[in-house]
Amino acid sequence: MTSNTDPFAEFARMLEQTQLPGLDPSAIVEARRKDIDALVAANKALFEGLKAISSRQAEMLRESMQDVQGAEFGAAAYSKALGHVKELAEIARQSQMSAIAGITERAAEHAQEVKNLLQPR
Repeated sequence: MTSNTDPFAEFARMLEQTQLPGLDPSAIVEARRKDIDALVAANKALFEGLKAISSRQAEMLRESMQDVQGAEFGAAAYSKALGHVKELAEIARQSQMSAIAGITERAAEHAQEVKNLLQPR
């Protein structure tokens, strides 16, 4: 049986019960929510990149099969295949850079949040 309760709300209630001086439970909960949002965004970017790679690979396979049937061999086929590999590498690089950018941005925000939490009030 699954519960439809908000885990962040439960975590906030638990933190509020501890009542540590200088601790802002809502700020901690919001920071964790942002962490999870950043991870979700990074996963989406990577998933979209993988979808693009697999789609392009299927298209390349179809092209290659047509080339073989059309008796396109030798240097031209090798050059085309090399171009395909470079294209796939670029798609992978772009999706990875997008995911890393989101995580890096969130890490910087997290560091600032921790710094702010540790400031005396």
